[in-house]
Amino acid sequence: MKKLLWITLALFTLETFAIIGANWATGYLGDGTLTLSRYVGLNLWSIIIFGVVNFSIIILLTVYATKQKLSLFLLMMLFNICYLTISLCPHVPYESPVVIMHQIFAIALFVIMLLIGIILYNKSTKLPRLLTGVFILFGLHFIFAYANHLPYFMDGILYWEIAYIYLFFVALLTNGSEAR
Repeated sequence: MKKLLWITLALFTLETFAIIGANWATGYLGDGTLTLSRYVGLNLWSIIIFGVVNFSIIILLTVYATKQKLSLFLLMMLFNICYLTISLCPHVPYESPVVIMHQIFAIALFVIMLLIGIILYNKSTKLPRLLTGVFILFGLHFIFAYANHLPYFMDGILYWEIAYIYLFFVALLTNGSEAR
């Protein structure tokens, strides 16, 4: 099952580098004030790539989730629902109901990631527990800093967001193929 997570991580990494890289090459170089979703919403091609790749990621994570205990399976399914919604409702540069839906489901996604981390932490030992604990502490900081729009955080939200997502993958990958 770890193979599915590694493929998922590779797909996420490729889409992230492609979308951010292309936008950095066309005028946004080094801008950390935009989230990944904001970068996605800048261009129709990136919206399409994000949706297609994310659909593949959702399929892989669904297969992964079917091998998990019920509590983790249910949270992974909620994760997938949120991930699908943010993929179908891009964060375009202008205000719209689609952007509001995106924001709601993005926040829910990040909270669900933290809840998954807590379940993994409670079922892990030694190094996986330590790494998952780091993810949980980072996640608590992330949510607190985002909710309070702390300037140091918002000025580099892209980097904080990507770090949070990668730490989530660390928590998943270090906790084995089946959380018990």
